[in-house]
Amino acid sequence: MTLLDELFRRISYLNEIGFQEAPPRFTAFLAWLESQPTTRDILSNLRKASDLEAICKDCQPQCPPKAATPEDIARVGLHIFEFCKEQGDNLPGLLIGLGLDDKWGGGHLDGYFSDGVSKYIQPFINYLLDEVRKKNEQLSADDVATFRMNMIFSDQFAARFPGTSSQLAKLSKEFFALDHSENWFNASNSCRELLKKFTAEIYVVLDESMPDDFKSGDVKNLLRHIATKRHSSGRTKETLCEMISAVWDHTQCLLHRTDTTKEEAMRIYLWTALLISEIYELTK
Repeated sequence: MTLLDELFRRISYLNEIGFQEAPPRFTAFLAWLESQPTTRDILSNLRKASDLEAICKDCQPQCPPKAATPEDIARVGLHIFEFCKEQGDNLPGLLIGLGLDDKWGGGHLDGYFSDGVSKYIQPFINYLLDEVRKKNEQLSADDVATFRMNMIFSDQFAARFPGTSSQLAKLSKEFFALDHSENWFNASNSCRELLKKFTAEIYVVLDESMPDDFKSGDVKNLLRHIATKRHSSGRTKETLCEMISAVWDHTQCLLHRTDTTKEEAMRIYLWTALLISEIYELTK
């Protein structure tokens, strides 16, 4: 499920609710937005783009916020979510203080809430959706690779896979040294040893016993065994197993090829790192 799919799913739980149900649901929704890097950045940028204090400076009943731009309007919507997190019990006071109208007539608080939904909350939701779509369009292969590399160079990864993390650090230094030589084939052996170390550690981390019919150095089949046991999706599982075989076989192919180029060495390094990140995901 993509971030956009999950965003739509969570928005659906905000529909058809009244002012009494809103505070806990808005609080939970805001907490989720803040927990996702992409939406957290969107909220941060929105807070910087629009001056809430200036917009709401003279707000009172019958005197709504001076929200002129789409960002201003969305910012007021975000403010309602923030208010629910801090003072949810006083949501009616905020709605009236924002100069909203009772759309139902007769002084119904849900009428004020309904006006707030149409004027500020729904525009905020629409703003979120538009920004997430833009982020998705801007996402490149380089972004994905960087995200994956950062994952396995993180403190969290190092805590669970200290040996692999140590060898990764050494391999990064090795590439700097290799840049001043022609011995790029050495990178293949380093990648091979890195995969061997990761394979040994993942069985420890997952408390898995190695199958009796596999040798300890049979990295390809040992990793395929983990992927098969931990991955529930059929076709995706098959693809990951194929990826394991392809990366390992290509590493073996370059082991003693002295004419290996820098580009080939960098490629196998990237493939090895991406493969480790994919399998690491199965341990979460």
